[in-house]
Amino acid sequence: ILGELGRHEEELQAYEQAIKINPKYLDAWNNKGIVLGELGRHEEALQVFENAIKINPKYAEAWHNKGELLYLLGAHKAANKMVNRVLAINKNFIEAYMLKGKIEISVGNFTEAHSNFINAKRIGPQSIPANFWIIYCKYLQLSQIYPKEEKQKREDNPAYQKQIHSIIFDLQRTIKTFRDKIRNMYGDDTMAEIYYWLGVLYFKINDLISAKESLEESLELNTNCAKAKELLDHIWNSRIRPSWWRWWFFSPEHLNRFIKQ
Repeated sequence: ILGELGRHEEELQAYEQAIKINPKYLDAWNNKGIVLGELGRHEEALQVFENAIKINPKYAEAWHNKGELLYLLGAHKAANKMVNRVLAINKNFIEAYMLKGKIEISVGNFTEAHSNFINAKRIGPQSIPANFWIIYCKYLQLSQIYPKEEKQKREDNPAYQKQIHSIIFDLQRTIKTFRDKIRNMYGDDTMAEIYYWLGVLYFKINDLISAKESLEESLELNTNCAKAKELLDHIWNSRIRPSWWRWWFFSPEHLNRFIKQ
């Protein structure tokens, strides 16, 4: 509760008091490490997780949280070792597969990352992060098959277009399944990010109307989503409006009025 209120120092004191009462209280050690990490006291946090591990080497949560912090600090190899220890203890630890997937993405191993997120979804089919990371991995894999420097060739490739359509379908289905849950658990800003991403995907296949609708949905949820506004303005000013203007100017109705003058 104290953490939810942003009162991290008080929360930290509470865990320290609990540890004084019971030095082998693993959850208190683990939670203390999490709070220290949130406060930016990373070295202390890593040591606290290590203390919990020394008390019980099979305490998977401490291994995982140490790995999570190492990952955030950019120590991917060390983080991966922590994840492997977690999975040796508990093969159904969903957060470990999630972390392993993110580590693989960080080093460009998108296929391996996808496999880990699939494992996470197998354990927790209703896991919102797992479902979305799977879709994102499919997109990242495309970036390796069709490099950025071949942009025009890529966007004209029917196979690329087909893959983007597939990703859009998966994303729409996932939004439909989890929309209310996402808004309740993560808030409108997260939902706005998802609609922004959907808009980007539509833009990539030149479905400008659907892109526009998705970006407008994003801005309705978060009016401060600058990147959604920027792309929407680009679509309207550079892609939709000129076409509409040319159509109007050269339409029979306008030409007739012009000729009559």
